Amino acid sequence: MSIDPYSIKVPDEVGRLAHRLGEWALVSLIVLQLVWYLRVAPPQSIPLAWVLGIMLTPLLIPAIGLLLRRPKALFWAGFMSMLHFMHGVSEAWAVPEVRTVAIIEVLLSTLLACSAGWHGMARRKAWRRLYNDAIGKPSV
Repeated sequence: MSIDPYSIKVPDEVGRLAHRLGEWALVSLIVLQLVWYLRVAPPQSIPLAWVLGIMLTPLLIPAIGLLLRRPKALFWAGFMSMLHFMHGVSEAWAVPEVRTVAIIEVLLSTLLACSAGWHGMARRKAWRRLYNDAIGKPSV
């Protein structure tokens, strides 16, 4: 008797805390970008719309996916947050006036990436346990 591994569904509550934490970090990162470029340090040489488009698009696409309950949206949000991690590190290093905001960006993007990884690992571990139970193999 063989079991189709794709037929095993992991309950939605597995990894819920990590998912909520990732959603919170994503929304906070979006709000931070708006505050940064609208109030703290508006762009001087590039139009504001371009800057907001460049900074928000990588965050808004996975945010829409999260709203639509797409299963891989949190993974993509964590992946895209690495762009903001690099941006925050370079701004914190190069521009002392925005160092505090840049460090907050680094922390939020790190939290988002870690929560996405935590969510994925929790769900994979739960799936593996369910699969091993289905085939009669003892779980480790």
